[in-house]
Amino acid sequence: MQDMVDNNNLKLHVTNFGPIVDADIDLRPLTVFVGPSNTGKSYLAILIYALHRFFSGVATGPNLGFRESTFRRSSIDDMTIEDANNMINWMIEWLPTLNHDESYLTVPPPIANVIRPALALQQFAPALPNDILRCFGMTGLGRIIRHGNTPQTAVVLTKHAPTNTSAANTFKYALVVNIAAIDDIELVNADFHAEIPESVSLRIERNAIVPHLRADISHLSSLYTLSRSRSGLLNQEFGSLLADMVGSSIVAPLTRAAYYLPAGRTSLMHQLRMMISSVVSSASHITFETQQVRPGLSGVISDFLQPLINLDDVSHDLRVSDPDVSKRLEGEMLGGAIRIDVPDVGIPVFTYQPKGWKEPMPLMNSSSMVSELAPVVLYLRHVVQPGDVLIIEEPEAHLHPGMQVEFIRQLAAAVRSGVRVMLTTHSEWVLEELANLVRLSDLPESQREGVGDWDVALTPEEVGVWLFEHKKRPRGSVVKEIQLDQDIGGFASGYDDVAIGTYNKWARIGNLISGARNGS
Repeated sequence: MQDMVDNNNLKLHVTNFGPIVDADIDLRPLTVFVGPSNTGKSYLAILIYALHRFFSGVATGPNLGFRESTFRRSSIDDMTIEDANNMINWMIEWLPTLNHDESYLTVPPPIANVIRPALALQQFAPALPNDILRCFGMTGLGRIIRHGNTPQTAVVLTKHAPTNTSAANTFKYALVVNIAAIDDIELVNADFHAEIPESVSLRIERNAIVPHLRADISHLSSLYTLSRSRSGLLNQEFGSLLADMVGSSIVAPLTRAAYYLPAGRTSLMHQLRMMISSVVSSASHITFETQQVRPGLSGVISDFLQPLINLDDVSHDLRVSDPDVSKRLEGEMLGGAIRIDVPDVGIPVFTYQPKGWKEPMPLMNSSSMVSELAPVVLYLRHVVQPGDVLIIEEPEAHLHPGMQVEFIRQLAAAVRSGVRVMLTTHSEWVLEELANLVRLSDLPESQREGVGDWDVALTPEEVGVWLFEHKKRPRGSVVKEIQLDQDIGGFASGYDDVAIGTYNKWARIGNLISGARNGS
C-alpha cells in the first residue's frame, strides 16, 4: 500500500460560501461530510472538486489533457544553463538513493528563487472562479456568496512548513469574492492570490516523486547532452517540471484528478441513452462575457456522464491496484457483473449479468441498488487511478442497511489500494461501520482472526469526519470535525438523536394509550 498519511495535511478554510458560514477541514484519504439536509455538504464537496480541476490543470486553459498540471505550464524565464544542469544532475543522483525515511527533499535556494514566482499562478487566476461557476451550473459569482450581512466569500488553502506552524512559515492560496453596491448596481470582484514566504524552504514531497517524473528528468538530461543549442528551451522545461513537483507538494492532493459521482446516479444512468455526447460535453459551457447563458447541466453532472459515454469494455485496463475493488464490488454486493456493449455508432449500452445467467439484462431493468452502484464499478474499473479522488454523494442511496455497511468496507478497500475517497452522507449505518474500521486498526493484524474484512482497517489519521450544523446567528452552517468516541463507539453526528426521538414518541403514545384504557 502507498504511504498515504501526511501529518501536515492541506487545510481548507471557507467562509460565507453558499449556505456555509464557516468551515475548517483538511483533506484525508477518506473524508466524510455528515449533517442535516441543506447544510452545504454537497456545496463544499463540489467546491473541492473545482479546486482539483484548477490545480490539476483541467480548468486553466482550452483543450488541455485532464492530467496536465497547472504548475507544469507556469512560466519559468530565469533559470540559467548552469542552474539547470546542476539541478538535473543533483536530481538524477538523489532519486535512486531516496531512503524510506526521507519524506521530502529541500530545493537549493538559488533554484528555489527561480521557480518561486511561478508558484503564484497569477496567469491562471481567472480560471478558478470561472470553473467554480461551471461546476455548480451558475452564471454569476454573486450567487456563491452566502446570503447574510457580509458580502464576501473566502476560500483559503494553507499548509505549514515542516516543523513550524507560525504564520510566517505558511504557504497560502486564497480566493476572495467581494460584492459592492454603487448606485444600486452590484459589482462583483474576485481576487486570487498566493502567499509563499521567502523564509520558507521549498520542498518536494516523497509522494510527488512519481515514475513519470523520474522518466522526465532522465529524458531532459539526455536532451541536454545531445543538444546544448536548445538549452534555453530545456531550462524552461526543466524549471516547469520542478515547479510542478514543488507545487504538487504544496497543494497535494489537489493536483490529482478528481471524479464526482452526484446524487441521483440511478436516474442519470437510465437516461444516458437519451443524451447525445456532443450535448453533454457542451452543456456546462458558460459565456462569461454576457453571463446570460444558463447551462443545461451543471459541470459535475456533465463531467460524470462524459467518461461513461466514452467507455469501451474491450480495450479497458484495470486501474485500481490489487485487490481489484471493482471486482469485489461486483462479487460481494451486486452478485453479478456490469457489462458494456459498444455499438459501431452511438452511446455505450450498460447491462447487468447476474451470476449464473447466460444473457445480461438492460441496466434499467435491474434493481435500483445495481443501477446505483454500476457507475462506481465502472469508474473504479476504467477511470480512477491510485492517488485520484472519488467523490460520492449519498453512498447509502437505494441500499439496504446491510449493504450500506458492506459498501463502506469496499470503499475502505479502495482507500487501501491508494484511491482517495470523499463522501457526503445522512446514514448512521455508514458512520458506525466506518468507526468499526478505524477501531479495528488498533488491533494487531495477528489478532484479527474472526473479524470480517480485517484487511481494510483504516487508521484515525486516514479518516476525517466533519459535521455540518445549522446556526441561527449568523444564519447558516458551521462545519467542525467530530472525533471517534473510543468509549461509546461511533461518531457523534446527531443522527442517533432521531432514533431516540422516535422511540420516546413511541413510549409516550404507549403511556397515553395505557392511561386512556385505565380511564385516567
